[in-house]
Amino acid sequence: MNKVAVIIPFYQRSVGLLRRAVESIFVQDVDAKVDVIVADDGSPIRADVELEGIVIPVGFTLTIVRQGNRGPGAARNLAIENTRPDTNYVALLDSDDYWFKNHLEKALVCLTHGSGFYFARCEFEKGHRQNESEAKFSTFVDKLPSSAFGNPDYNLFMVERFPLARFLQYSGQISTSSVVYDYRRYSELRFREELPNGQDVTFFVDLLIQSPPVAFSRYADIVFGKGLNIWASAAESPFQSARLCINEMKMLGVLSESLSRMLGEQTIVRAKRRRAALNCAYFFFKTHDIKLKKQILKYWWQMVPKSLVFLWIYPVVVIWRRCQESVTGS
Repeated sequence: MNKVAVIIPFYQRSVGLLRRAVESIFVQDVDAKVDVIVADDGSPIRADVELEGIVIPVGFTLTIVRQGNRGPGAARNLAIENTRPDTNYVALLDSDDYWFKNHLEKALVCLTHGSGFYFARCEFEKGHRQNESEAKFSTFVDKLPSSAFGNPDYNLFMVERFPLARFLQYSGQISTSSVVYDYRRYSELRFREELPNGQDVTFFVDLLIQSPPVAFSRYADIVFGKGLNIWASAAESPFQSARLCINEMKMLGVLSESLSRMLGEQTIVRAKRRRAALNCAYFFFKTHDIKLKKQILKYWWQMVPKSLVFLWIYPVVVIWRRCQESVTGS
C-alpha cells in the first residue's frame, strides 16, 4: 500500500485554522496510509494545543515536531526530515488552507501512473477575488502541451515535459497546498531556508529542472485560506511592500543561479528581478517617513546589496516616462 506524508508548516495567531486543515486530511477518501507531520515554527498558538483531542482515523498518523521560529522553508524541511523512509509521496499543505475530500485520490491516480509532480486549481475563501483567480489559472494551463488523463470526472491532464519558462511567467498559479510529488525520486530536495518567502517557487524549479511528467486538475482541490502570510501584510505599509519586493529579488537571484545554463528562462528571471527592484524603489520614494526609508535601506542592504543601483535608476525612469507622455500628449 502507498504511503503519503503530508507536510504542514505552522505559524498562526488565529485559533482553529490548523485543526481545520488537519481534519480535511483525515476525511480523504484514499487507498493509502497517510502520515500527517506538523512542523510548529515557534507559533504563538502551539500546534499540540491546537490539535488537542483531535480524533485520528484508522490508516492515519499525526506527528508534531517543533522548532524556534525559522520560517516556513525550515519548518517544511524539518517535517521532511521526519518522514518515514518508506514514504512514496509527499503532499504539501499550508496550515490556513484545506483540501476537498478527493484531493489525495486524484493526486495518487496521476502519481501511480508515471507523474512525478501534481497540482490543481484552488478556490478562495469568501472575500477573495475568485473569478480573477480562475481566469488566471485557465490562462496558465490552456497553452500547456497536455493531454487528458484518467477519470474524465476528475478533469486531469498530463504534461510529459513541463515548459519551465511558462512556470516562471505564471509561478503564482501553482498553489503550494495543491502540490503532491514523488518522494522516492526527489527525496534529496529541500526548501531554501535562506529565503524569507518564495521557497516554494525555488523548490518547484529545482524539481521541474529534472523534467518529470507533470499532472494537474482543472477542478479545484483546495481552498486557499486567510491566515498569516507576508502577501496580506504587504498592504500595511510601504516598508512591508518594499520588503516583499526585496525578498522577491533575493528569491529571483537564487533562481538565476539554478537556471544559469538556460538562457530563455534566465531572461524571464532577470526581467522579473528588474521589475521587483523598480517597485521597491517606488515604495522607497513614495514614503516621506525618514524612519521607514532607513528601514527599507537597511533591509535592502542586508538582503541584496548589489541591486541598490535600481534605487538611483528609478527617478531617471520616472522622468523619462513623463517626458514620453508629454511628447505623446503634444
